[in-house]
Amino acid sequence: MTPTSASRARKLHDLLGRGLGRVAEATGSGPIQRFQPDDAARVDIVERSWLVPPRMAAWTIGHTIIGRGEVSGRLLVHEMVHVRQLEADPWFGPRYLIESVRRRSYRANRYEVEARTIAERTPPAPS
Repeated sequence: MTPTSASRARKLHDLLGRGLGRVAEATGSGPIQRFQPDDAARVDIVERSWLVPPRMAAWTIGHTIIGRGEVSGRLLVHEMVHVRQLEADPWFGPRYLIESVRRRSYRANRYEVEARTIAERTPPAPS
């Protein structure tokens, strides 16, 4: 993959994610929040959205996280892993879908296993 096609793929993910985030915000979800940890790119977060598929807590598209409820703690860590997976592989989206079909399971998807493992190992934030 050339640097140009990789850049286009990332931009497409971001365009789709930001577009869905705006749709979610405009149709009754919480406002778009900006989040930028020290070691990562800026992420938009939309909470309390009807756009999240059933049985999912959140959905990450590009640099946008759309949550069914509040996106914080280990769920935020889990979704940030997906952001980093996209940053490492611009074809993460299609590969993720192929992996889910190949494994016949969301839980067995290697990208989900990695995100779950990292989130479970992350200590809870102090209250």
